[in-house]
Amino acid sequence: MSDIALAQRHYKVQRLKRLIANKSYRKAEQRFVIEGVNLLSAAIDAKAGIESVFYDPSARDNSECLSPLLALEESGIRCYELKPGVMDKVADAVTPQPICAIVEMKETHIDYLKTFLSPEEASHSVILVAVDIRDPGNLGTLYRIADAASVSAVVTTKGCVDPFSPKTIRSSAGSVFNVDLVPEVDIEELVVFLKKYRFSMVAADAGDGNDYTKYDYKYPLALFFGNESHGLGETLLESCDASVKILMGGKAESLNVAMAAAVICFEIKRRQDI
Repeated sequence: MSDIALAQRHYKVQRLKRLIANKSYRKAEQRFVIEGVNLLSAAIDAKAGIESVFYDPSARDNSECLSPLLALEESGIRCYELKPGVMDKVADAVTPQPICAIVEMKETHIDYLKTFLSPEEASHSVILVAVDIRDPGNLGTLYRIADAASVSAVVTTKGCVDPFSPKTIRSSAGSVFNVDLVPEVDIEELVVFLKKYRFSMVAADAGDGNDYTKYDYKYPLALFFGNESHGLGETLLESCDASVKILMGGKAESLNVAMAAAVICFEIKRRQDI
């Protein structure tokens, strides 16, 4: 652990603050920040590239925080103590956590999706495509759903909320470390790619489509989920091989995009597990 507690003006703290607050800086550095011992533990379990750790003095009296701190320092990760009150000024969370870390981005290019074309993968691969999702809570929850439903990868298109923003990462509850992420892909490029490599393209569309429980899904499969307010555009819907919908009861017109993704992805998982 650091011998001297770092003040807010220290250059390492200023860098930490920029990584929390600035998407362009995160992208340039290929780093993002996780806050809290639960996300830190998830990063450790996933063997993520943890660059450095920052902690409030109170973390030394917290056994949940102290244990990973000692383990990380023993492994050679630099752990910096902050002066009292500094964490409150740099953290993104409404209730600041006593510990945070800078982590290397694990992201892949669109060509990574060719991984799922191999004979042993193609028969069950599912790609979740998030199109123009604007709410970080929804996007983070999509990571979590993909993780829980054994989805092969998550693709986010240009126009989506920052895939590495603090709120997105918190909403993932650590699943960001367990899913393969292909971020900020141009949607037209993606459609061309998926058609070229014969992915079955299926859109979730609240207004029209097949009953999701009766549709015969083909693999490798790309599932498209759209903007919270506007869904998927007509051009994209026409590019897909089919669309599916969740039949609604009561007076509700539609489900939240993350809820809809959970329902459909777990139906697919159920079939694969039979």
